[in-house]
Amino acid sequence: MSRHERRAWPRHPCLRDTRTPVARITSGHQVRLLNFSAGGALVEAPVRLVPGSRIDMRLLTDGPATSVPARVARCYVSSVHPEAVRYRAALAFDQPSDTVVSSVG
Repeated sequence: MSRHERRAWPRHPCLRDTRTPVARITSGHQVRLLNFSAGGALVEAPVRLVPGSRIDMRLLTDGPATSVPARVARCYVSSVHPEAVRYRAALAFDQPSDTVVSSVG
């Protein structure tokens, strides 16, 4: 079985030539959405998110506020610069959320 076939929900990339969607997490930090599905999201954050921890992701879009509870599935360093380290974290939503797809997509 290929990696693509194992995914329960289709993944939607956030296009680089448009404004990248952002969200705020429980700690108050702002994260960028890199891709998302009804079941989760890949985000880039300025801080390390601890795998297994629970967070609340609040989408910052032009529409109504959307808050989605999630669990951090994994987190890794994505880039290191003299002024900052950036992390990428995979978030698994507690419940499938078509609201995320319609709000961002």
